[in-house]
Amino acid sequence: MRKLLLAALLLFAAPVDATVTQIIGTLTSNSGPINGQLCLSLPVNGVDTSTNRALSAQQTCFPMTNGTLPVFANVVPNDVIQPANTYYIVRAFDRAGFGRYSANWVIPTGGGTFDMGLAAPTTITTTNITYLQPGILNASQVWTAPQTMPINVVSSLPTTTFGVARTSVAGSVVLLAANSCGDIVTVTVNGATTSMYASASGSITNGLTTYAWVSSASTVSVEYCNETTGGITPAAATLQVVVIQ
Repeated sequence: MRKLLLAALLLFAAPVDATVTQIIGTLTSNSGPINGQLCLSLPVNGVDTSTNRALSAQQTCFPMTNGTLPVFANVVPNDVIQPANTYYIVRAFDRAGFGRYSANWVIPTGGGTFDMGLAAPTTITTTNITYLQPGILNASQVWTAPQTMPINVVSSLPTTTFGVARTSVAGSVVLLAANSCGDIVTVTVNGATTSMYASASGSITNGLTTYAWVSSASTVSVEYCNETTGGITPAAATLQVVVIQ
């Protein structure tokens, strides 16, 4: 089990009788299928009416390989969430931390799956919710009534990096068995919080996938995973770690 996925599992893991929808399909950018992370969040806190449990608006990310997500990429569908007419704010990042996709999705119960490759961006028309971030600020939106959208830009990262912090860390060189992940190495990134996106890149041994996440305040964890059918010993490498607010 990849340790970086614990936060996602804790936020979206549901009881046996909960209603969930699996995100399937392939997401591509202009340069092809995306490799990195897909992050989703609700615009406001809500309630899953299928279980009467609270839902956080905190962002949750799933690893994305060749444009696809793992089988446990399940979310609570919007049609069982109160308040009504919510949606998911969706962002996809490549392994270097650059944004490759952004949209608003309404994910229904449907047949239990949601094909993101066929998803059309959702126009937000609800009138019963005041959203703190009502839409995508860098894309066209259609509104059915006058909107007031105060914007506050807050950054806890150094202002000289414009919301991006970079550092480096030596990757693990321990033999990785087939379909396993190696030791986690950590690096300090001052100002990083668990709600921020992290990535690690560098000269990575063929067959390995690198995962990075903000595991605690000012700490980024990095891990190699071997998703092949044979053992691999990572070559010594210095990885560039990026944290984006």
